[in-house]
Amino acid sequence: MTYIGVIPIIVSNTNSFNIFKMLARISQILSIVSFILSASTIGAGYFAYSYMTSPQFEAKMMEKVMKSVNKILPNQIDKKLPKVTGPMLPL
Repeated sequence: MTYIGVIPIIVSNTNSFNIFKMLARISQILSIVSFILSASTIGAGYFAYSYMTSPQFEAKMMEKVMKSVNKILPNQIDKKLPKVTGPMLPL
């Protein structure tokens, strides 16, 4: 940088100017990458929410739950039922 009176003049072929130019370019690239990451996170969150609240997702989860309950339930009912019952109670 050179001075003419009190006005600084930046010479464009100096190393310091090239370093600032490179840092500005890196800053621009990082801001673009940051925007892309933020937008993709918001988009993925929206699609995940819309999928999880859809009737198809609910039906798929109910099918999985009912499959596992049907495997467990018959054995539990047989264990809880008494083998012999007593006489009828009077009304």
